[in-house]
Amino acid sequence: MTRLRNKKIPLVTSLIGAATLMAAAPAQACYTVHFDNKSTKDMHTVWAAFGCAGIEHWITSACEDKLVKAGESRSYDFNWGTTRPSVLVIQDLDMDDKPVAKVDYGLSGGKFEITNGSRKIHAESASGCGKSYTIKFTENDRIEWLD
Repeated sequence: MTRLRNKKIPLVTSLIGAATLMAAAPAQACYTVHFDNKSTKDMHTVWAAFGCAGIEHWITSACEDKLVKAGESRSYDFNWGTTRPSVLVIQDLDMDDKPVAKVDYGLSGGKFEITNGSRKIHAESASGCGKSYTIKFTENDRIEWLD
């Protein structure tokens, strides 16, 4: 009986170590999405993905919410394990902090594209860690999609 107990200890220790590593993995940054606001207006920007637990602006999968001033850029590092990333760009909010004018970008074909008004569902996830994506939001984009 004593021998069996002694043999179980390394197994239990190994299982605890593996569980600790698995729990720590989602906290690591995996891929980055840059938002470059080249428009003349400040934009509320929400980075979202399945696997994020925040609730911002009625979005249950919000990861981060930032005001990106005109001519500035911000980035968000999505954690390992997040899928189907999107970036919501909001020009105006109503009294309840809900968007009045917004445009949604989703990952499609290895790059972020505007998905507003299309039937395309941005179901794509990043192809792996270490990737970096950039959204260049221009004044023409703002006029076309938000004015």
